[in-house]
Amino acid sequence: MSKEHRIVKLTLEAEEDLQEIYVYGRETWGKGRAELFIIALYDRFQFLCDNPEIGRKREEFYPGCRSWVFESYVIFYQVKDTYIEVIGIVHGSKDINRYFRGE
Repeated sequence: MSKEHRIVKLTLEAEEDLQEIYVYGRETWGKGRAELFIIALYDRFQFLCDNPEIGRKREEFYPGCRSWVFESYVIFYQVKDTYIEVIGIVHGSKDINRYFRGE
């Protein structure tokens, strides 16, 4: 399928990550800046839809997993035929191994 038709899907974990990022941003920077950051993340997801193979392969965390850094976060995703699936959005200061173990 052509990249123009690829869409973004988020796992439940990724949706929870976005919520946590928004809440943290709202408390730290204010509502407006937090909303702009979430919009910027969605723009990055679209960039990954258009350039799905650009991310670093991260099979050690999840089969077919790739990662891409945005600001201080790492976006983990899988490339599917018609979409990319965002698996998680992890702050760079967190232990990624623990994140994928669910701790």
